[in-house]
Amino acid sequence: MVTIRELIELSLAEIEAQRRIDKDRKVSLYYDKYPELRAIDTDLVELRKSKIMASLDGREEYADKIGSRESALRSKREKFLHDNGIPSDFDSEDYICDKCSDTGYTASKEGTVRVCSCKNAQLEECYDRSGMRDYSSVRLDNYRADYLGDAEQRKALMSGLLSACLGRGDKEDKDLWIYQGAPQTGKTFLAVCVAKGIIKLGKSAYYCKCEDIEEMDEDLIADLKRYDVLVIDDFASDISSRRRIAYVLNTVFEVRNAAGLKTVIVTYENKNDLISNCDVRLAGKLKNAGYIS
Repeated sequence: MVTIRELIELSLAEIEAQRRIDKDRKVSLYYDKYPELRAIDTDLVELRKSKIMASLDGREEYADKIGSRESALRSKREKFLHDNGIPSDFDSEDYICDKCSDTGYTASKEGTVRVCSCKNAQLEECYDRSGMRDYSSVRLDNYRADYLGDAEQRKALMSGLLSACLGRGDKEDKDLWIYQGAPQTGKTFLAVCVAKGIIKLGKSAYYCKCEDIEEMDEDLIADLKRYDVLVIDDFASDISSRRRIAYVLNTVFEVRNAAGLKTVIVTYENKNDLISNCDVRLAGKLKNAGYIS
């Protein structure tokens, strides 16, 4: 299980290295243009070393003298920078991304935290690893509320699903949700959009088809129990009643419910038919699930 948080953490070492390289290059340019500045900074480094060694040896009086020389040299440096119009922070590291200050996250005015656009490569990798490799063209930005002509309903569906996944508003009290819709109404597109949206908010999410659970290895099944949000598409009573799928779903639902993690199943069947025809171990859980249609 690899999350967007982990991928961003892995990228930070590369960013820090790039910042150091950029800083060294910038400092070198100033030193080449102003050799006196290089000499001053070299002397400051040597004085600091001498001061530290004197303190360690217990020669406090000598350390104080070095401190006075260091202060005088610092004043000389400040004057040199001012007289030559050199920025006082010329030797500091600059952020690679000014939008997120290299944290990988930005916050809206409302306080909503999301992954910065500078981490698009990490987002794409996370989407691929989260069951959505075949849906690279599906984006929240591409979501059209007027799809099939009913913009208000589509907006309500999007809002309802996001609220259910985030546990907000009137969707706070349920951890298992059923998203029902007729065939060919864009359920998969919307489900993938929501899963990607959750990841973009810095959380972990996984998308899969119900029938794919039958062939999942034990490691992936263990991961399904830990994602912040799990979306199971093409959920049908006949598929979910298969022996291994029913067993896995029952276990996954129980663990996720105990942890308060959000699960959304996407289906064309209405709730009553789904409950009546599915495996008996799942019926009670689905009966108590929230419903979005």
